[in-house]
Amino acid sequence: MMLKNLHLLITFRYMKLSQLLIREDFYKLLLKTIYQNSFFKNNIEKKSAIFHSYKYLNIILNKSLNKSVKDELLFEYSLSKSIIKQFLQNVYLKIIFLPVISSLFSEKKILLPTYLNDFGVVPGNHRIRLFEPSLKKIIVLLKHNESVKFIKNDIDTRVNNNLSYAPKIFSYGSDWLSEEFVRGVPYNRVKTNDSKKALKFLIALHSKELIDKNKENISTIQYLNKCKRDLHSLVEIIDNKNLIKKEIILAIDKLVSFILTQNIIEIETSTTHGDFQEGNVRIDSKNKLYVIDWESADNRFFLYDIFVILSGIRTEIELDKAFELFFQNVQKFKIDINNYSKYSLVTILCFEEFRFHLNEDITKNYFSPGRNSMNKFIKINTFISNLSSKKYE
Repeated sequence: MMLKNLHLLITFRYMKLSQLLIREDFYKLLLKTIYQNSFFKNNIEKKSAIFHSYKYLNIILNKSLNKSVKDELLFEYSLSKSIIKQFLQNVYLKIIFLPVISSLFSEKKILLPTYLNDFGVVPGNHRIRLFEPSLKKIIVLLKHNESVKFIKNDIDTRVNNNLSYAPKIFSYGSDWLSEEFVRGVPYNRVKTNDSKKALKFLIALHSKELIDKNKENISTIQYLNKCKRDLHSLVEIIDNKNLIKKEIILAIDKLVSFILTQNIIEIETSTTHGDFQEGNVRIDSKNKLYVIDWESADNRFFLYDIFVILSGIRTEIELDKAFELFFQNVQKFKIDINNYSKYSLVTILCFEEFRFHLNEDITKNYFSPGRNSMNKFIKINTFISNLSSKKYE
């Protein structure tokens, strides 16, 4: 297979296995997911094979490594912006893929069904991907014990809206989906003179096919109360003995109360991607744009996706810098925000950012659910407390 213009993003595209192992019993979850997910219809064979887990490559493979997956891994690491880092990564990969040495570099040996022999198993936050060796499609499995919304919302958003810029969904069930494998390079690694034009086109397309199509005005009180109920229900996952449970409830209530003091009569909501960042935008060999990873799709403030991609908030920059970039880019890209004051936008978007992190961070599978969310709230609370109304008039 010619791989010059192809790209399998299995090392940076999802949360690293090394990080997952710190926060959850991933290998136990993997086995439960495989043997209980309805994709296999309970007919998966009992015969097992040895698989090697490479936690820093973020992939689990059978010992007989598929050449196409190997070549795609090499291509992925060739995209590093640092020439030195790129060289070291390629040397490392070539060494560990030597037949005799390969097993020595694996973090763990595990037994998985022989059905998966030719697949690359890729961990994720709430789902697990199975990459077929043909690289034509990906099987996405909802992790054991995770909320069904991480599959259902994804399917509903893409299927109901027939999005031209999202990978196609071929088939699906209650806890899995089979989707098109997108061969492309991350947008944030192919900066060109036309990159601004491409991003402007994507935002317009996203707005036309999803945001504007599903936009709805709702009273601020009604919307915030609904969010509050949903979040309180989510927090119930946390053990009552864990003090962070009470802290999160207080944090939710504080942000809701603060927004209600701003005299915002209505909020425009819509279906959103939720993680609409440059890292989830792909450009294929024909320069077509795709947006991947729709697991966080949900109903939110309609400008949340635009905020995420124009502010760079997913790059962990400080909130003041993120909003500075957002308002600068809103002008450059001529985004209409006239229905809201800047101050109102900041408060609503901060709430949506906290809400996003709560949904990502609170699950029965994590050892310490909610801890990262509280760290995010501390930053948001400090930022809002220091807000200057003059700066955001």
